[in-house]
Amino acid sequence: PLLMGGGLAIDYMRMANFQRELQHAADTAALAGAAFSTAPTEALRRIAATNAFNANKPTDITVSAPVVTFLSGNRIRVNATSNIALSFMRINWGAAATTKGVSAGATAKWPEAPVCIHTLKDVNTSIASKSFALNSNAVINAPGCHVQVNSNFAPDGLYINSSSQLLAASVCLPGNGDINSGGSMITTVGGNYTNANETMIPDCAAKPDPLSSLTPPAVASEACQNTSNLDITSSMTLPPGRYCHRIVIRGPPSHPTIVTLVPGAEYAFGGDACVPHLSHSPQCSTTPVVNGGELNIDVGGKMIGTDNLIYMTGNNTSRLNVNPNGALNIRGRSTGIHKGIAIMQKNVGGLKNDGVNWTAESIFNSNADSKIEGVVYLPETKLQYNSNSGAALTNWMLIVAQDLEVNSGGASGTNTLDIGSNFSAPGAVPLPDLFNSYYRIVLID
Repeated sequence: PLLMGGGLAIDYMRMANFQRELQHAADTAALAGAAFSTAPTEALRRIAATNAFNANKPTDITVSAPVVTFLSGNRIRVNATSNIALSFMRINWGAAATTKGVSAGATAKWPEAPVCIHTLKDVNTSIASKSFALNSNAVINAPGCHVQVNSNFAPDGLYINSSSQLLAASVCLPGNGDINSGGSMITTVGGNYTNANETMIPDCAAKPDPLSSLTPPAVASEACQNTSNLDITSSMTLPPGRYCHRIVIRGPPSHPTIVTLVPGAEYAFGGDACVPHLSHSPQCSTTPVVNGGELNIDVGGKMIGTDNLIYMTGNNTSRLNVNPNGALNIRGRSTGIHKGIAIMQKNVGGLKNDGVNWTAESIFNSNADSKIEGVVYLPETKLQYNSNSGAALTNWMLIVAQDLEVNSGGASGTNTLDIGSNFSAPGAVPLPDLFNSYYRIVLID
């Protein structure tokens, strides 16, 4: 009896271990199928789920192919079954106990729309006002996107005025907003708002920075390529590396100066400028590299790149500035830890754009014919689009910044910022892996 009891325990232990491994494979498969970044259509989600299941299933026993089904409410269900051979039970109970069926299942859910705009500022002070602002005929056209505004400053964490318009799939605003003077917000979830004195999505809340764990690129630690300011007036290919002083690209609008980035390369611009009024600023303990390091794409200047990262390092005056009749056309990285990132700013860990620290916004000024495919990540400062500077539509663009401001369309009409969300387009830049959790993919059961 003692031997028989021990044998039965071994069989039960094998079944429990196999059940646990099979459940893990089903969970992983459901999450992979729900991941917006890798599988934006049902057919591709099914492939992603199946591949993930096969990569994680038990290897010491035959497992049937998973059954992948799609349910209402953006849900994917993965079921798997198998039979496990029994040893001691067969000895004691005969052929009827030769095998035991084991099954596992998991359901995962993805959100209605990807988060394409996320403003991070969330402190309830006067500095936090207008974290997201559209002024005087400014338009953000993002019909396939969710907009996340963290600010809880009342009444204008979100501010839309003077015939400006926000078009999005949905908007989350933990506090209240201010829509006035002909401004409007049109959402697929919620309808048409002309007054933002209510939460746009019930029970929504501020969301953490999805890229806060992203480390700086190696190029940010390299020696400086330049020892003084660069004034580029002739077209050229810019060698990869770190550029520590101000760079200006300019030329006649009729024959622009084009600076081409090396495909697959990463670039760092700016320097660790000292901020003397901050006693805790680590840069003040040594001689600063430079007093700021602006990348200025001026009138008649153009920077183009494919599979590139522009990294803005330094404090205070380090920024990106695209002036009238200048343009930045860039597609983000296709591989590596910075996959999907086109523009990234040094995260200094809490020193925000409060008028004391990072005071310089990154700006696209009037008639800046820019195209950006990838993530624009400015965790410390404001991203500002001024008169007629709205970026031309690309497959997709995600903005994660302290603040976002789109200003007047000027005499010629509206200033429209088009935000694409076609992540599955052929040849599209891939989304960062870190965005899976950002899209609130969850296991339901």
